[in-house]
Amino acid sequence: MATVQNGALERVPLTIPVSDLRNEQAKILGQLHDGPILLTQRGRAAAMLVEPALWNLLIDRLSDLEDILNGLDAYHEYQQDPASARPLDELENELLEMPAAQESATYA
Repeated sequence: MATVQNGALERVPLTIPVSDLRNEQAKILGQLHDGPILLTQRGRAAAMLVEPALWNLLIDRLSDLEDILNGLDAYHEYQQDPASARPLDELENELLEMPAAQESATYA
């Protein structure tokens, strides 16, 4: 069964046919506390069921990893051309001038 241990998600989750979900919904949803459940249809992976807390944790970690990658890209760009660096106050002023709608679209 799939669980999160020491921050790591096991690779092979509990696998259940979709037809079982129809017949044993409460029991299967109760098993989500043990980890994600892979639903199959005609023997093929069809969907994953995960608890909302685990989903949010995974999304937060993904966002953190994307931020790290963006930082590494910026650092690599700086190493290639140190003259491309911009002063922090210049970037802050640019962000302050950015309209709220444009800012939210940038971070979406």
